[in-house]
Amino acid sequence: MPFGNKWARIAWWGLLFLSLGIIVLGTPAASYKAIFLASAPEELTLLNLSPIVIEALSFTALFLRVLLIAGFLAAAALIFWRRGDNRPALFFSAALIVIGVTNGVINYLPEPLPPSLRVYEMMADFLSLLFMFSFPDGRVVPKWIGWLLAPWLIYLGIVQLDLLPGDATEDILDLVFLGSGLLALIYRYRTTSAEQQQQIKWVVFGTAVIILIAYGLNLIHFAALNYFAPASSVIFIYEVFRTFVQIVVLLILPTVITISILRYHLWDIDFYINRGIVYSFLTLLLGLVFFGSALLLQNLSIALFGNQFTSVMLTASAVIIAILFQPARQQLQHFVDRRFFGIQPYLGITQTTTKTPAPLADPLSEREKDVLGFIDAGLSNREIADQLYLTVGTVKWHTNNIYTKLGVNSRTQALVRAREFRLLSKNQTPL
Repeated sequence: MPFGNKWARIAWWGLLFLSLGIIVLGTPAASYKAIFLASAPEELTLLNLSPIVIEALSFTALFLRVLLIAGFLAAAALIFWRRGDNRPALFFSAALIVIGVTNGVINYLPEPLPPSLRVYEMMADFLSLLFMFSFPDGRVVPKWIGWLLAPWLIYLGIVQLDLLPGDATEDILDLVFLGSGLLALIYRYRTTSAEQQQQIKWVVFGTAVIILIAYGLNLIHFAALNYFAPASSVIFIYEVFRTFVQIVVLLILPTVITISILRYHLWDIDFYINRGIVYSFLTLLLGLVFFGSALLLQNLSIALFGNQFTSVMLTASAVIIAILFQPARQQLQHFVDRRFFGIQPYLGITQTTTKTPAPLADPLSEREKDVLGFIDAGLSNREIADQLYLTVGTVKWHTNNIYTKLGVNSRTQALVRAREFRLLSKNQTPL
């Protein structure tokens, strides 16, 4: 192992033990009960929640934060174990540790933070931008954008010292610097290899899902405050739901980074982007349905009986969501397939017509036809790769292209559609 990598691994272990110390010392102090009691005592008083409910919420939130931290640390450990001899992989693994501990522990600690934790938090923010500049091979691209790292570090120090004139200024500067990271990823995506493009798509996909769900839930919350009192049961339940969802959804980030770096199912990204869009919109839609049905039932209850009947109203809203979940998911799936991916719904094989369908709008390439022939012969991706002298990832890429062009999601459907389009004969054998 190179000398430099040895010291990089030692530094990784040092950072891990430091982070574990912060977790052990900081997690009890960052309990949900302490945060909730400190931030909303009036709401708790008005709602008259029992101590048992508060303790249950405290334990659940603590469990979810431990799960969040464990997810980041597990991803970092897996990258270290599989790619520990690679410096960029070590850096990305270390970044996962710091970002996970910051989001799972430090962000929940009461202000003011001690100087050591402020430095740790600065390190997490600094590594976040450096990650965007250097992913996935550890080189800052384009090189000139690396000059923004020094102003970013200075800005983080100013934020920690509370020297900015207002929160709006901080939000604007955050968007400027993080926007530069996004531009760096876009530039690299347009100028790099196909494999690195897939790696970048995984990370951008995961980040986009997190942002969409987090900001969408926040917007729903602010809109609901126009119709419900801040101390109402509806707002309280939604606030608990929003907090828990935002904690759990952060686990997407270490998952997609691990997939990208280890190149596991790297070429399946388009499928997961499809599902990510569907379930992100589904989460936001169900949140709107919850508030809309609660508001409607509340007004009906007051008009008919002169009472809100809060427990009945909330139960009815939950039942409505349960009934709508599957139909809404199916309709969103069809909409996303058609509008975002150009995939028409597959109608099955029950058609009685014997006419040859119109030619494909996007015909299969010769290589895709070769892959399709081997799929028809029952070969695995590995066996197809060996026959065509390709990598398994390239075979998966061609297979996904075949699925998209035929408007299907599986090998079986692809073969049925291929025969409908006369792309295969019953006796066809691989080349």
